[in-house]
Amino acid sequence: DLSRSYNTMDWGWTWCESAIVTNSVSERGSDNGFSLSRGCTSVVAVGNYVDGCAYYGIWVSGFNVTGVSTDCGPKNFIVSGNVVKRAGRGGIHADMAPENGSITGNTVVGVQRGDSDTPSNLVGVGIWIGGFPDTNRTAPDFWARNISVVGNTLVDCARGGIMVAGAKIITVTDNLIVRPGTQYLSDGTTAIATNDLDQNFGVSVLNGAQATTERLSVMGNTMIDDRATPYMNYAWYTSGSPNAYVSNNRE
Repeated sequence: DLSRSYNTMDWGWTWCESAIVTNSVSERGSDNGFSLSRGCTSVVAVGNYVDGCAYYGIWVSGFNVTGVSTDCGPKNFIVSGNVVKRAGRGGIHADMAPENGSITGNTVVGVQRGDSDTPSNLVGVGIWIGGFPDTNRTAPDFWARNISVVGNTLVDCARGGIMVAGAKIITVTDNLIVRPGTQYLSDGTTAIATNDLDQNFGVSVLNGAQATTERLSVMGNTMIDDRATPYMNYAWYTSGSPNAYVSNNRE
């Protein structure tokens, strides 16, 4: 039987040697869907369903709040076969230096530009990978490392599909990204410039933090914008990222 929650905060695990959540449902959560967070050594999220969370569908990140916690993400993780729908801030969030992980075969549909209380142009990404701390993208203390992002489907993510910053040895392969980006910024009225590097992308390295992302491989991905007026600025953008490799992507 499935484990289910409705109208709650997120399911959360911290400081665990191992944590596994499978075949569970979180609907209309006021935080994340499932949080496998700081201090955890090995975490697994497989076959779960998230609908209508205020923040992030699957959180495999550290935590950085002065006076509360300043800790990196899990050391080993698997996020596979999950479905995230209508997330307020992001689909799968692997931020603040998680390591040795795979994000495979997940489906993310409908990521907004922030929850209703705090809309922001900094959120709205299907899959995010980043270093620690999240307050210093240009000079992180620790990097996200050795992570594969394979075979995911990302649809209607308001800022973009996959974004990387402060990471090393990241492989982005065989993902399908459909209709990334929107016409307007989070205020709902400011049109997004067609040369904006930080909005409306398929796969991208955060602008201004390109030097912090090394050995990023972007291969065999498909980016589609079938809207009458396409808003995708860049199918992929890795300029300035050391030792980046791009091959056989389609748009």
